[in-house]
Amino acid sequence: MSFIQRTGIAALTLAATVVRYACVVATASESRLAVSGVTTRERVMKNTTLGAFAFACALAFASTPGHALSFNYSFTNDPTIGNVPGTVTGQIDGLQDNAFGPPTALFIDSAPSVFNLPLHFSVPLPGLFGGFTVRSGVLTSADFQANFTLGTGSYGISFFDSGELFVRFSSGGLLAVQSDRPPTYSPVPGPAVGAGLPGLLAACGGLLAWWRRRQKAA
Repeated sequence: MSFIQRTGIAALTLAATVVRYACVVATASESRLAVSGVTTRERVMKNTTLGAFAFACALAFASTPGHALSFNYSFTNDPTIGNVPGTVTGQIDGLQDNAFGPPTALFIDSAPSVFNLPLHFSVPLPGLFGGFTVRSGVLTSADFQANFTLGTGSYGISFFDSGELFVRFSSGGLLAVQSDRPPTYSPVPGPAVGAGLPGLLAACGGLLAWWRRRQKAA
Protein backbone atom coordinates (compact mmCIF):
# COMPACT_ATOMS: atom_id res chain seq x y z
CA MET A 1 0.00 0.00 0.00
CA SER A 2 1.41 3.40 -1.00
CA PHE A 3 1.99 6.35 1.31
CA ILE A 4 -0.89 8.30 -0.20
CA GLN A 5 -3.23 5.35 0.34
CA ARG A 6 -2.15 4.82 3.96
CA THR A 7 -2.43 8.47 4.90
CA GLY A 8 -5.68 8.83 3.02
CA ILE A 9 -7.21 5.96 4.97
CA ALA A 10 -5.97 7.46 8.24
CA ALA A 11 -7.52 10.82 7.34
CA LEU A 12 -10.81 9.14 6.44
CA THR A 13 -10.88 7.30 9.77
CA LEU A 14 -10.19 10.41 11.82
CA ALA A 15 -12.69 12.55 9.89
CA ALA A 16 -15.36 9.88 10.32
CA THR A 17 -14.67 9.88 14.08
CA VAL A 18 -15.26 13.64 14.20
CA VAL A 19 -18.60 13.26 12.40
CA ARG A 20 -19.70 10.34 14.58
CA TYR A 21 -18.81 12.20 17.79
CA ALA A 22 -20.77 15.23 16.66
CA CYS A 23 -23.82 13.09 15.95
CA VAL A 24 -23.66 11.51 19.43
CA VAL A 25 -23.51 14.93 21.05
CA ALA A 26 -26.45 16.12 18.92
CA THR A 27 -28.61 13.16 19.96
CA ALA A 28 -27.86 13.56 23.68
CA SER A 29 -27.99 17.34 23.98
CA GLU A 30 -29.91 18.87 21.11
CA SER A 31 -32.43 20.59 23.43
CA ARG A 32 -29.91 22.05 25.90
CA LEU A 33 -29.23 25.79 25.63
CA ALA A 34 -25.79 27.32 26.04
CA VAL A 35 -25.20 30.38 28.21
CA SER A 36 -24.58 32.40 25.10
CA GLY A 37 -28.04 31.58 23.82
CA VAL A 38 -26.82 29.31 21.02
CA THR A 39 -28.21 25.78 21.17
CA THR A 40 -25.97 22.77 21.30
CA ARG A 41 -27.71 21.57 18.16
CA GLU A 42 -26.52 24.66 16.27
CA ARG A 43 -22.98 24.24 17.51
CA VAL A 44 -23.02 20.55 16.64
CA MET A 45 -24.29 21.37 13.15
CA LYS A 46 -21.25 23.61 12.68
CA ASN A 47 -19.04 20.83 13.97
CA THR A 48 -20.70 18.35 11.64
CA THR A 49 -20.11 20.71 8.72
CA LEU A 50 -16.42 20.91 9.59
CA GLY A 51 -16.25 17.15 9.95
CA ALA A 52 -17.94 16.64 6.60
CA PHE A 53 -15.48 19.07 5.04
CA ALA A 54 -12.56 17.13 6.50
CA PHE A 55 -14.13 13.91 5.26
CA ALA A 56 -14.41 15.30 1.72
CA CYS A 57 -10.80 16.51 1.82
CA ALA A 58 -9.64 13.09 2.96
CA LEU A 59 -11.56 11.46 0.13
CA ALA A 60 -9.88 13.76 -2.36
CA PHE A 61 -6.42 13.01 -0.94
CA ALA A 62 -7.09 9.28 -0.79
CA SER A 63 -8.08 9.16 -4.45
CA THR A 64 -5.12 11.23 -5.70
CA PRO A 65 -2.97 9.18 -8.11
CA GLY A 66 0.81 9.01 -7.87
CA HIS A 67 2.56 12.00 -9.44
CA ALA A 68 4.50 11.75 -12.70
CA LEU A 69 8.27 11.25 -12.51
CA SER A 70 11.09 13.06 -14.31
CA PHE A 71 14.64 11.88 -15.00
CA ASN A 72 17.84 13.53 -16.18
CA TYR A 73 19.80 11.58 -18.79
CA SER A 74 23.22 11.72 -20.38
CA PHE A 75 25.22 9.67 -22.86
CA THR A 76 28.70 10.19 -24.35
CA ASN A 77 29.94 9.32 -27.81
CA ASP A 78 31.97 6.19 -28.37
CA PRO A 79 34.38 7.08 -31.22
CA THR A 80 34.30 3.53 -32.56
CA ILE A 81 30.61 3.84 -33.50
CA GLY A 82 29.72 7.58 -33.48
CA ASN A 83 31.41 10.32 -35.50
CA VAL A 84 30.70 13.35 -33.27
CA PRO A 85 32.67 13.65 -30.01
CA GLY A 86 30.85 14.97 -26.98
CA THR A 87 28.00 14.34 -24.57
CA VAL A 88 24.24 14.74 -24.85
CA THR A 89 22.24 15.65 -21.72
CA GLY A 90 18.59 16.39 -21.08
CA GLN A 91 15.43 15.52 -19.20
CA ILE A 92 12.57 13.04 -19.60
CA ASP A 93 9.23 14.10 -18.08
CA GLY A 94 5.87 12.51 -17.35
CA LEU A 95 6.74 8.88 -16.60
CA GLN A 96 4.65 6.79 -14.20
CA ASP A 97 6.14 4.59 -11.50
CA ASN A 98 5.91 0.80 -11.93
CA ALA A 99 4.82 1.15 -15.54
CA PHE A 100 6.02 1.28 -19.14
CA GLY A 101 4.97 4.24 -21.25
CA PRO A 102 5.98 7.24 -23.35
CA PRO A 103 7.05 10.54 -21.80
CA THR A 104 4.88 13.65 -21.90
CA ALA A 105 7.94 15.78 -22.71
CA LEU A 106 11.58 15.23 -23.69
CA PHE A 107 14.27 17.90 -23.57
CA ILE A 108 17.79 18.09 -24.96
CA ASP A 109 19.65 20.43 -22.62
CA SER A 110 23.06 20.21 -24.25
CA ALA A 111 24.60 18.62 -27.36
CA PRO A 112 27.68 19.19 -29.54
CA SER A 113 27.40 22.43 -31.52
CA VAL A 114 27.31 20.68 -34.92
CA PHE A 115 23.71 19.71 -34.19
CA ASN A 116 22.61 23.39 -34.15
CA LEU A 117 20.08 22.78 -31.36
CA PRO A 118 18.97 25.59 -29.02
CA LEU A 119 19.54 25.19 -25.30
CA HIS A 120 16.86 23.21 -23.45
CA PHE A 121 15.31 22.14 -26.73
CA SER A 122 11.88 20.52 -26.41
CA VAL A 123 11.76 17.52 -28.72
CA PRO A 124 8.51 17.35 -30.75
CA LEU A 125 6.86 14.07 -29.78
CA PRO A 126 4.34 13.30 -32.56
CA GLY A 127 7.03 11.20 -34.26
CA LEU A 128 7.83 9.00 -31.28
CA PHE A 129 7.49 5.31 -30.66
CA GLY A 130 8.11 3.13 -27.61
CA GLY A 131 8.64 4.27 -24.06
CA PHE A 132 10.47 3.84 -20.76
CA THR A 133 10.10 1.41 -17.87
CA VAL A 134 10.16 2.71 -14.28
CA ARG A 135 10.30 0.39 -11.26
CA SER A 136 10.13 1.72 -7.68
CA GLY A 137 11.22 5.18 -8.79
CA VAL A 138 14.14 3.94 -10.92
CA LEU A 139 14.23 4.14 -14.71
CA THR A 140 15.31 0.59 -15.48
CA SER A 141 15.09 0.25 -19.26
CA ALA A 142 14.18 2.09 -22.43
CA ASP A 143 12.80 1.27 -25.87
CA PHE A 144 12.18 4.70 -27.31
CA GLN A 145 12.90 6.86 -30.33
CA ALA A 146 11.66 10.26 -31.50
CA ASN A 147 12.22 11.68 -34.98
CA PHE A 148 11.79 15.35 -35.84
CA THR A 149 12.78 18.01 -38.36
CA LEU A 150 14.45 21.31 -37.51
CA GLY A 151 15.61 23.68 -40.22
CA THR A 152 17.38 21.65 -42.91
CA GLY A 153 18.10 18.73 -40.59
CA SER A 154 16.27 15.45 -40.03
CA TYR A 155 16.94 14.46 -36.44
CA GLY A 156 16.42 11.46 -34.23
CA ILE A 157 17.12 10.65 -30.60
CA SER A 158 16.90 7.11 -29.28
CA PHE A 159 17.19 5.29 -25.98
CA PHE A 160 17.75 1.54 -26.13
CA ASP A 161 20.70 -0.47 -24.85
CA SER A 162 22.63 2.61 -25.96
CA GLY A 163 21.85 6.29 -26.42
CA GLU A 164 22.03 8.05 -29.76
CA LEU A 165 21.40 11.53 -31.16
CA PHE A 166 21.76 11.82 -34.90
CA VAL A 167 21.04 14.31 -37.67
CA ARG A 168 21.19 14.24 -41.44
CA PHE A 169 21.43 17.69 -42.98
CA SER A 170 20.29 18.22 -46.56
CA SER A 171 23.79 19.40 -47.45
CA GLY A 172 25.75 16.56 -45.87
CA GLY A 173 25.96 13.08 -44.40
CA LEU A 174 24.85 11.57 -41.13
CA LEU A 175 26.24 13.01 -37.87
CA ALA A 176 25.79 11.02 -34.69
CA VAL A 177 26.66 10.91 -31.00
CA GLN A 178 26.30 7.26 -30.08
CA SER A 179 27.22 5.49 -26.86
CA ASP A 180 28.18 1.85 -26.45
CA ARG A 181 26.14 1.48 -23.23
CA PRO A 182 22.77 2.57 -21.81
CA PRO A 183 22.42 6.26 -20.97
CA THR A 184 22.83 7.36 -17.37
CA TYR A 185 19.53 8.24 -15.69
CA SER A 186 18.99 10.12 -12.43
CA PRO A 187 15.64 11.07 -10.87
CA VAL A 188 14.62 14.73 -10.72
CA PRO A 189 13.35 15.63 -7.22
CA GLY A 190 9.61 16.22 -7.34
CA PRO A 191 6.96 17.51 -4.94
CA ALA A 192 6.40 15.41 -1.83
CA VAL A 193 3.26 13.38 -2.46
CA GLY A 194 0.79 13.84 0.39
CA ALA A 195 2.78 16.64 1.97
CA GLY A 196 -0.46 18.32 3.07
CA LEU A 197 -1.90 15.24 4.76
CA PRO A 198 -0.01 15.53 8.07
CA GLY A 199 -1.45 19.04 8.45
CA LEU A 200 -4.93 17.73 7.65
CA LEU A 201 -4.61 14.98 10.25
CA ALA A 202 -3.32 17.43 12.87
CA ALA A 203 -6.17 19.84 12.16
CA CYS A 204 -8.81 17.10 12.51
CA GLY A 205 -7.22 15.83 15.71
CA GLY A 206 -7.03 19.32 17.17
CA LEU A 207 -10.66 19.98 16.28
CA LEU A 208 -11.79 16.78 17.99
CA ALA A 209 -9.74 17.51 21.14
CA TRP A 210 -11.08 21.07 21.33
CA TRP A 211 -14.70 19.93 21.15
CA ARG A 212 -14.13 17.31 23.81
CA ARG A 213 -12.72 19.97 26.15
CA ARG A 214 -15.68 22.24 25.43
CA GLN A 215 -18.15 19.44 26.17
CA LYS A 216 -16.46 18.58 29.47
CA ALA A 217 -16.51 22.23 30.51
CA ALA A 218 -20.20 22.63 29.61
